[in-house]
Amino acid sequence: FETTASATQVLQDAINAVSDVWSVHIKAQIRTIAHDNFSLIGLNYDFVPIEMWKHTDTNGFVQWRVEKPGRVLVMDGKITTMLIRPNHAVREEEPLPPGCFDSWQGRLLNVHDLLDSELQNAKNHPDRQVSLSHQEIEGKDKLVLKIDITTDITKDDYLRNKFLSESDHTKVYTFDTKTKLLEGLQVYVHTEKEDVLVFEIEDIEYNCDIKPDVFTLALPEDVIWFVQPQPLPDNEKYANMTPEQVAHTFFEACGKENWDEVLK
Repeated sequence: FETTASATQVLQDAINAVSDVWSVHIKAQIRTIAHDNFSLIGLNYDFVPIEMWKHTDTNGFVQWRVEKPGRVLVMDGKITTMLIRPNHAVREEEPLPPGCFDSWQGRLLNVHDLLDSELQNAKNHPDRQVSLSHQEIEGKDKLVLKIDITTDITKDDYLRNKFLSESDHTKVYTFDTKTKLLEGLQVYVHTEKEDVLVFEIEDIEYNCDIKPDVFTLALPEDVIWFVQPQPLPDNEKYANMTPEQVAHTFFEACGKENWDEVLK
């Protein structure tokens, strides 16, 4: 109980510390596939760099960007666009919040909300494994908060350890003792053999100048837009198929390499 109580105080202090933050720039690395889903992780994947920016002006106008080598997501204040390199893109004509399109890392840009969520979890789950300690890192005193999270997904489930939400893991937050600001986050996934580091913030800057062009996204001339599937001219034929007929038609088309029919 004392540890949980101390953890809630650290989180509350950190929330207060970011109350006047108007820009954030985060550099991190994650074990994933460069062009694949933002939330995908793999314990045996190599680390891929991921970089994030967020800016809020004096009028509350928000812009943000999350980028890894094969995928970039930008909200310019009015619309939200994701490019899957080299030339596939999707767009929403509204300013979606960080974390959209399954980019959970983007939620780190909302430092206040991130810490507040952890604070509420600490209060609501006092039995959750939490530890708090002082550590000297690079000659400076830091507060290190560790939070263990257990998933409900079974060990033989295909999705286990493919995403953080489907894994048993520990989040390790590092705070500056003097400023109370969040300075680092590491995430370790637990396996029967070892704990595997899958995500790590390497650098985080607050109230830094961010060039306006960071929040623009240049699209290739041959961009292919993802759109919602449209009804086929002969859609009734497919809509009226039984499950058995669907399976038969699908595999028959595969056997004939009739890929247009397969897509239908």
